[in-house]
Amino acid sequence: MKKIEVFLDIDGCFIDEKYQFNVPLDDLNEGLKKYFEIMNFNLNSNRSLVSIMNLWSQIKPNGLIVYENGQGIFNPVENIEEPNGKKFSRENLKKNLRGLCNRISFIPTDDLIKTPEKFESKLSREIYCEDTRRFTMTIYPRIISSGIPIEDLDYTLEVLERVGKKYSDSYEVYFSKKYGNIILTPKNALKSQPMKKIADGKEIASFGDEIPDIMMFRESSPGMVGCPANAKKEVKDFVKKTGGFVSEKPFTRGVLEFVEYLARYKNI
Repeated sequence: MKKIEVFLDIDGCFIDEKYQFNVPLDDLNEGLKKYFEIMNFNLNSNRSLVSIMNLWSQIKPNGLIVYENGQGIFNPVENIEEPNGKKFSRENLKKNLRGLCNRISFIPTDDLIKTPEKFESKLSREIYCEDTRRFTMTIYPRIISSGIPIEDLDYTLEVLERVGKKYSDSYEVYFSKKYGNIILTPKNALKSQPMKKIADGKEIASFGDEIPDIMMFRESSPGMVGCPANAKKEVKDFVKKTGGFVSEKPFTRGVLEFVEYLARYKNI
Protein backbone atom coordinates (compact mmCIF):
# COMPACT_ATOMS: atom_id res chain seq x y z
CA MET A 1 0.00 0.00 0.00
CA LYS A 2 1.29 3.44 -0.96
CA LYS A 3 1.57 5.93 1.85
CA ILE A 4 -0.96 8.74 2.13
CA GLU A 5 0.57 12.20 1.86
CA VAL A 6 -1.02 14.24 4.66
CA PHE A 7 -0.57 18.02 4.54
CA LEU A 8 -1.13 19.81 7.85
CA ASP A 9 -1.45 23.54 8.40
CA ILE A 10 0.36 24.91 11.47
CA ASP A 11 -1.22 28.11 12.84
CA GLY A 12 -4.71 27.42 14.11
CA CYS A 13 -4.16 23.69 13.63
CA PHE A 14 -0.98 22.34 15.21
CA ILE A 15 -0.73 25.41 17.48
CA ASP A 16 -3.13 27.92 19.00
CA GLU A 17 -3.13 31.76 19.01
CA LYS A 18 -0.31 31.77 21.59
CA TYR A 19 1.74 29.45 19.36
CA GLN A 20 1.40 26.52 21.76
CA PHE A 21 0.36 22.87 21.34
CA ASN A 22 -2.83 22.09 23.27
CA VAL A 23 -1.87 18.49 23.97
CA PRO A 24 1.24 17.12 25.73
CA LEU A 25 4.10 16.66 23.28
CA ASP A 26 4.44 12.98 24.17
CA ASP A 27 0.79 12.39 23.22
CA LEU A 28 1.21 14.31 19.96
CA ASN A 29 4.36 12.44 18.98
CA GLU A 30 2.82 9.08 19.82
CA GLY A 31 -0.38 9.92 17.92
CA LEU A 32 1.59 10.61 14.74
CA LYS A 33 4.32 7.99 14.97
CA LYS A 34 1.86 5.10 15.19
CA TYR A 35 0.94 5.87 11.56
CA PHE A 36 4.39 6.63 10.13
CA GLU A 37 4.39 3.44 8.07
CA ILE A 38 1.21 4.38 6.22
CA MET A 39 1.15 8.19 6.29
CA ASN A 40 3.67 10.90 5.55
CA PHE A 41 2.92 13.99 7.65
CA ASN A 42 3.96 17.12 5.73
CA LEU A 43 3.82 20.56 7.37
CA ASN A 44 2.34 23.17 5.00
CA SER A 45 2.37 26.78 6.15
CA ASN A 46 2.86 30.43 5.35
CA ARG A 47 5.53 30.46 8.06
CA SER A 48 9.22 30.82 7.27
CA LEU A 49 11.39 27.71 7.14
CA VAL A 50 13.29 28.70 10.28
CA SER A 51 10.05 29.22 12.19
CA ILE A 52 8.67 25.86 11.06
CA MET A 53 11.88 24.07 11.96
CA ASN A 54 11.55 25.33 15.55
CA LEU A 55 8.27 23.42 15.71
CA TRP A 56 9.44 20.45 13.64
CA SER A 57 12.30 19.84 16.09
CA GLN A 58 9.72 19.22 18.84
CA ILE A 59 7.49 16.79 16.95
CA LYS A 60 9.68 15.53 14.06
CA PRO A 61 6.97 14.32 11.67
CA ASN A 62 8.15 12.06 8.86
CA GLY A 63 7.26 14.19 5.81
CA LEU A 64 8.46 17.35 4.10
CA ILE A 65 8.04 21.03 4.91
CA VAL A 66 6.25 23.42 2.55
CA TYR A 67 7.05 26.95 3.70
CA GLU A 68 6.09 30.54 2.88
CA ASN A 69 2.94 29.59 0.99
CA GLY A 70 4.56 27.09 -1.34
CA GLN A 71 7.62 29.24 -2.08
CA GLY A 72 9.89 26.44 -0.99
CA ILE A 73 10.06 22.75 -0.07
CA PHE A 74 12.48 21.36 2.50
CA ASN A 75 13.41 17.79 3.37
CA PRO A 76 14.53 18.05 7.02
CA VAL A 77 15.93 14.53 7.16
CA GLU A 78 18.12 14.77 4.06
CA ASN A 79 18.66 18.55 4.45
CA ILE A 80 17.58 19.25 0.85
CA GLU A 81 15.87 22.53 -0.01
CA GLU A 82 13.99 23.56 -3.16
CA PRO A 83 13.36 27.31 -3.04
CA ASN A 84 10.98 28.70 -5.64
CA GLY A 85 10.45 32.43 -5.26
CA LYS A 86 11.74 35.95 -5.67
CA LYS A 87 13.48 37.39 -2.62
CA PHE A 88 11.45 40.03 -0.79
CA SER A 89 13.18 43.44 -0.54
CA ARG A 90 13.39 44.66 3.04
CA GLU A 91 14.95 47.93 1.97
CA ASN A 92 11.97 48.72 -0.26
CA LEU A 93 9.65 47.89 2.62
CA LYS A 94 11.45 50.36 4.86
CA LYS A 95 11.17 53.06 2.21
CA ASN A 96 7.50 52.34 1.59
CA LEU A 97 6.63 52.56 5.30
CA ARG A 98 8.65 55.69 5.95
CA GLY A 99 6.77 58.24 8.04
CA LEU A 100 4.30 55.76 9.53
CA CYS A 101 6.41 54.74 12.52
CA ASN A 102 9.40 55.67 14.64
CA ARG A 103 11.24 52.43 13.87
CA ILE A 104 11.00 49.25 11.80
CA SER A 105 12.53 46.14 13.36
CA PHE A 106 13.05 42.63 11.98
CA ILE A 107 12.59 40.23 14.88
CA PRO A 108 11.26 36.75 15.82
CA THR A 109 7.59 37.77 15.74
CA ASP A 110 6.47 34.63 17.61
CA ASP A 111 8.14 36.20 20.63
CA LEU A 112 6.23 39.43 20.05
CA ILE A 113 2.92 37.57 20.22
CA LYS A 114 3.83 35.46 23.24
CA THR A 115 5.76 38.01 25.32
CA PRO A 116 5.24 41.59 24.08
CA GLU A 117 6.66 42.89 27.36
CA LYS A 118 10.10 41.79 26.13
CA PHE A 119 9.96 44.56 23.53
CA GLU A 120 9.64 47.52 25.89
CA SER A 121 10.09 50.78 24.02
CA LYS A 122 10.08 54.54 24.65
CA LEU A 123 8.86 55.26 21.12
CA SER A 124 5.23 55.88 20.20
CA ARG A 125 4.80 53.73 17.09
CA GLU A 126 6.76 50.71 15.97
CA ILE A 127 6.49 48.23 13.11
CA TYR A 128 7.87 44.74 13.64
CA CYS A 129 8.53 42.35 10.74
CA GLU A 130 9.40 38.66 10.69
CA ASP A 131 13.19 38.37 10.46
CA THR A 132 13.47 34.89 8.91
CA ARG A 133 11.22 35.30 5.85
CA ARG A 134 12.75 35.35 2.38
CA PHE A 135 9.89 35.45 -0.14
CA THR A 136 6.94 36.75 1.86
CA MET A 137 6.55 39.18 4.76
CA THR A 138 4.46 39.64 7.88
CA ILE A 139 4.12 43.13 9.36
CA TYR A 140 3.03 43.83 12.93
CA PRO A 141 2.13 47.51 13.52
CA ARG A 142 2.12 48.36 17.24
CA ILE A 143 1.59 51.46 19.33
CA ILE A 144 3.45 51.78 22.62
CA SER A 145 1.35 51.91 25.78
CA SER A 146 3.18 52.20 29.11
CA GLY A 147 6.30 51.08 27.28
CA ILE A 148 4.71 47.91 25.88
CA PRO A 149 3.80 47.38 22.19
CA ILE A 150 0.08 46.68 21.81
CA GLU A 151 -2.30 46.18 18.89
CA ASP A 152 -4.31 49.18 17.73
CA LEU A 153 -6.82 48.62 14.94
CA ASP A 154 -6.82 52.21 13.63
CA TYR A 155 -3.03 52.24 13.38
CA THR A 156 -2.93 48.80 11.75
CA LEU A 157 -5.50 49.88 9.15
CA GLU A 158 -3.42 52.99 8.43
CA VAL A 159 -0.40 50.79 7.73
CA LEU A 160 -2.57 48.37 5.74
CA GLU A 161 -3.73 51.16 3.45
CA ARG A 162 -0.14 52.18 2.68
CA VAL A 163 0.97 48.59 2.14
CA GLY A 164 -1.99 47.92 -0.15
CA LYS A 165 -1.15 50.91 -2.35
CA LYS A 166 2.51 49.96 -2.61
CA TYR A 167 2.28 46.18 -3.02
CA SER A 168 -1.13 45.08 -4.30
CA ASP A 169 0.05 44.80 -7.92
CA SER A 170 2.49 42.00 -7.12
CA TYR A 171 1.36 40.66 -3.74
CA GLU A 172 -1.80 39.46 -2.07
CA VAL A 173 -2.22 41.68 0.97
CA TYR A 174 -4.08 40.16 3.93
CA PHE A 175 -5.02 41.54 7.32
CA SER A 176 -5.26 39.02 10.15
CA LYS A 177 -7.34 40.34 13.03
CA LYS A 178 -6.44 37.23 15.03
CA TYR A 179 -2.73 38.09 15.11
CA GLY A 180 -2.91 41.83 14.45
CA ASN A 181 -0.65 41.59 11.42
CA ILE A 182 -0.50 42.25 7.70
CA ILE A 183 0.64 39.44 5.41
CA LEU A 184 2.29 39.91 2.02
CA THR A 185 2.35 36.89 -0.28
CA PRO A 186 3.33 36.82 -3.97
CA LYS A 187 0.26 36.48 -6.17
CA ASN A 188 1.52 33.26 -7.71
CA ALA A 189 2.21 31.66 -4.32
CA LEU A 190 -0.17 28.96 -3.11
CA LYS A 191 0.26 26.40 -0.34
CA SER A 192 -1.46 23.91 -2.61
CA GLN A 193 0.98 24.17 -5.55
CA PRO A 194 3.67 21.70 -4.38
CA MET A 195 1.25 19.09 -3.05
CA LYS A 196 0.78 16.95 -6.18
CA LYS A 197 4.50 17.12 -6.93
CA ILE A 198 5.29 15.83 -3.45
CA ALA A 199 2.55 13.17 -3.58
CA ASP A 200 3.75 11.86 -6.97
CA GLY A 201 0.55 9.94 -7.63
CA LYS A 202 -0.20 8.95 -4.04
CA GLU A 203 -3.43 9.89 -2.27
CA ILE A 204 -3.50 13.34 -0.65
CA ALA A 205 -5.13 14.40 2.61
CA SER A 206 -5.11 17.91 4.09
CA PHE A 207 -6.13 19.70 7.28
CA GLY A 208 -6.55 23.46 7.72
CA ASP A 209 -8.56 26.18 9.43
CA GLU A 210 -8.42 29.34 7.27
CA ILE A 211 -10.01 30.20 3.92
CA PRO A 212 -6.70 29.91 1.97
CA ASP A 213 -6.54 26.28 3.15
CA ILE A 214 -9.51 25.48 0.93
CA MET A 215 -6.99 25.44 -1.93
CA MET A 216 -5.27 22.54 -0.17
CA PHE A 217 -8.61 20.75 0.10
CA ARG A 218 -9.18 21.11 -3.65
CA GLU A 219 -5.92 19.23 -4.29
CA SER A 220 -6.88 16.40 -1.92
CA SER A 221 -8.47 13.02 -2.50
CA PRO A 222 -12.26 12.69 -2.01
CA GLY A 223 -13.31 12.70 1.65
CA MET A 224 -9.74 13.19 2.88
CA VAL A 225 -9.97 16.78 4.11
CA GLY A 226 -10.53 18.09 7.60
CA CYS A 227 -10.52 21.06 9.94
CA PRO A 228 -10.44 21.72 13.70
CA ALA A 229 -13.33 23.01 15.78
CA ASN A 230 -11.81 26.51 15.70
CA ALA A 231 -11.85 26.71 11.88
CA LYS A 232 -13.60 29.51 10.01
CA LYS A 233 -17.27 28.84 9.18
CA GLU A 234 -16.52 28.92 5.44
CA VAL A 235 -13.88 26.22 5.96
CA LYS A 236 -16.22 24.01 7.97
CA ASP A 237 -18.93 24.42 5.35
CA PHE A 238 -16.56 23.40 2.55
CA VAL A 239 -15.31 20.36 4.47
CA LYS A 240 -18.87 19.21 5.23
CA LYS A 241 -19.95 19.76 1.63
CA THR A 242 -17.11 17.60 0.31
CA GLY A 243 -17.65 14.77 2.78
CA GLY A 244 -14.64 15.51 4.95
CA PHE A 245 -14.10 15.59 8.71
CA VAL A 246 -14.91 18.51 11.02
CA SER A 247 -13.33 17.81 14.38
CA GLU A 248 -15.14 18.66 17.58
CA LYS A 249 -11.79 19.53 19.11
CA PRO A 250 -9.63 22.63 18.49
CA PHE A 251 -6.03 23.00 17.34
CA THR A 252 -3.64 20.09 18.05
CA ARG A 253 -6.38 17.84 19.40
CA GLY A 254 -8.22 18.34 16.12
CA VAL A 255 -5.12 17.25 14.18
CA LEU A 256 -4.94 13.98 16.12
CA GLU A 257 -8.66 13.37 15.59
CA PHE A 258 -8.21 13.91 11.85
CA VAL A 259 -5.38 11.36 11.72
CA GLU A 260 -7.60 8.81 13.44
CA TYR A 261 -10.41 9.69 11.01
CA LEU A 262 -8.12 9.00 8.04
CA ALA A 263 -7.22 5.60 9.47
CA ARG A 264 -10.91 4.71 9.80
CA TYR A 265 -11.79 6.18 6.39
CA LYS A 266 -9.15 4.03 4.67
CA ASN A 267 -9.83 0.98 6.88
CA ILE A 268 -6.25 0.94 8.03
